[in-house]
Amino acid sequence: MKHQTKPTIMILGSKHLANPGMDGFNTRMDDVLAPKRQREIKQLVEQLKAFNPTKIALEIDFSRDAEINAVYQGYLKGTYELKRNEGTRSAIA
Repeated sequence: MKHQTKPTIMILGSKHLANPGMDGFNTRMDDVLAPKRQREIKQLVEQLKAFNPTKIALEIDFSRDAEINAVYQGYLKGTYELKRNEGTRSAIA
């Protein structure tokens, strides 16, 4: 019988990066585009790269799959302009 390894799973959550005040509990968030926050985000991304995920799941309606993939491809090509909001609707609309 072939030995199977168990998958390693990481769950990462965050609060809304540009909280529009529409949640049950609203927090204040520093400007994520400020140099200090961008350095922190870059550090987090480097740590995630070291984890080397093979799959990434997003909390998003499945019907928006094409929209999310288009934004991601734009990001990879360098044509997507970063926004304060982690959602894509405000970024695309």
